[in-house]
Amino acid sequence: MMTARNGRRSARMIAGAWLSVIVVTSFIDGNSTSAQEKNDLASQTKPSAFETRAYRLTTRSELRIQAADQPEQTVKADAVIDHRFRIQPDSSGMGKRVEVIIDQLEVGISGTGTPEGDLITRLDSQALTVIQNGQTRVLKRGDMPEAQQRMLDDFGRVLAVLTLDSNGRERRREVKLKTGVLTENDQLDNVRAMHVPFLADQTSWKAPVRLSMGAGRVAQGELTFTKAPVADAKPGQPVNVEVAGILTAAPESGRIEIKSAQYRVKGAQTYDPMRGIWTDAVWNIEMNVAMVVETRPLTASGSVVVRWELKTGSGD
Repeated sequence: MMTARNGRRSARMIAGAWLSVIVVTSFIDGNSTSAQEKNDLASQTKPSAFETRAYRLTTRSELRIQAADQPEQTVKADAVIDHRFRIQPDSSGMGKRVEVIIDQLEVGISGTGTPEGDLITRLDSQALTVIQNGQTRVLKRGDMPEAQQRMLDDFGRVLAVLTLDSNGRERRREVKLKTGVLTENDQLDNVRAMHVPFLADQTSWKAPVRLSMGAGRVAQGELTFTKAPVADAKPGQPVNVEVAGILTAAPESGRIEIKSAQYRVKGAQTYDPMRGIWTDAVWNIEMNVAMVVETRPLTASGSVVVRWELKTGSGD
């Protein structure tokens, strides 16, 4: 039976489906680090040839959850991911080799109607911070059980190594962390979503994009990128690009059965041809998800604003 409590649980799942509040339960469950990953950690150094670009990804979502025989509920979820790319020429000299590193993840959720109240969770390599009901609790790495300390090992490490061609198109992806909250919740796809190829000789092009829905679910599809018209454009000046399209997720069975999921994207982003990088982006996403939870239908609709920003002074 779909109770009010079950409805709230489903609401939390949907709200966290943007940039996963599952980080909280994953942390409680703990995780293990494979021998291969330990070897990867030991071997990771920072060559002087690397150029570092630091970004911040933020999301702000407001979702309306409607379950049968239950009043509509509005849930708000925010997330912040601080991450960086370490870049150097690839072996061919024509493309780039990019190491992806996530330094901090913060997720906040409100409006679930639970006795626990609003919740903010922050993870980095040194601590877990939980803010709830005006109280802040910081668990430092040294005070945690070893199994939970391993969760923090994901942060500040190389999550993946990418090989890009001269246009920035991803040709190869080697995921270094095989388990953990960042891998299981597809954060690599989220931080890379705006970094599509830039085609200098075309006014419009399509590129594949993937975004995490949380819980291992991914919305994907092709978006269209169109250069905004500019009068008297000067060589080397930033290029404004409009973004539009629809991402979808395949139906999925299970205790929570996804019937349909559609994300309509409209936004803009900026490319700096002098540095050969995307510097910022804002995507406005209208989402509609239909599902069945414990045999009862549930829908979620609303808006998500996603913003990527190059941090001031990064790589200047």
